[in-house]
Amino acid sequence: PRGDLRPSVAPATPPVNAYAPQPRVAKASIIGYSGEPQVQRARGTLRETVNGLPVPLSPGDSVHTGRGGRVFIQFQDGSQSTIDQQASFTLEEEKDDSITLNLLLGKIWCAVSKRTNRRFQVRTPTAVASVRGTEFTVESFNSKKSAVEVFGGLVSVRGALGDEALVGGPSVRHDGYA
Repeated sequence: PRGDLRPSVAPATPPVNAYAPQPRVAKASIIGYSGEPQVQRARGTLRETVNGLPVPLSPGDSVHTGRGGRVFIQFQDGSQSTIDQQASFTLEEEKDDSITLNLLLGKIWCAVSKRTNRRFQVRTPTAVASVRGTEFTVESFNSKKSAVEVFGGLVSVRGALGDEALVGGPSVRHDGYA
């Protein structure tokens, strides 16, 4: 791995610890950041630099972290994600029964709450990682390669070509190629 994204060791404003109780949010929100991340709204063409917290996100909104940037996201169900520097992702959906993120480039760490009736997915150009109640990272290197690392629990990974693997932690890595 190229660095630990767990919020308990990552600098943030304010400090975030995935294992400490976090304030509930009504919908996906940026609750901490470092650097100068930007948000592009679903129907917008301009990127806005994050300034102040929390920053609510809606389906279709994209977040870009840039060099030295990092973003901490809290979801309605208590799940959390950390998006590393020079990453780009879009919140595809946040519903009562599912959360879907589209990671175009970069690395994301996720701590997913244990709810049996909710699906949490991270899509990349080459793979889809689906989980319930676990901790994992997904990294999209480019349109040809992705990697999933699991720290606890199980993650179902489906490649762009239809191949599927069940990856289990602690600290197991699965690389996928297009």
